[in-house]
Amino acid sequence: MTSPDTREANSSGGRASSAPLWLAGRIAQYGRVLFDDDPRARVAWQADARVRYLDEMPVVRARYAERLSRPAHWADR
Repeated sequence: MTSPDTREANSSGGRASSAPLWLAGRIAQYGRVLFDDDPRARVAWQADARVRYLDEMPVVRARYAERLSRPAHWADR
């Protein structure tokens, strides 16, 4: 059985993605493929990034909306 770290490194051609989720998800969802030397790894990465992005974005948007609704901490001075 492979560990999640090994599986991630293998699915990205040996390069673990260091992009934040919001960026990786948008690239996977809307990006254009410019070079593809390992189609299986790309498809696996795209599927994983899209699923995580689509699962997490409602939570991220809710946190962002909550943060915007509160006054900034420096405004209390």
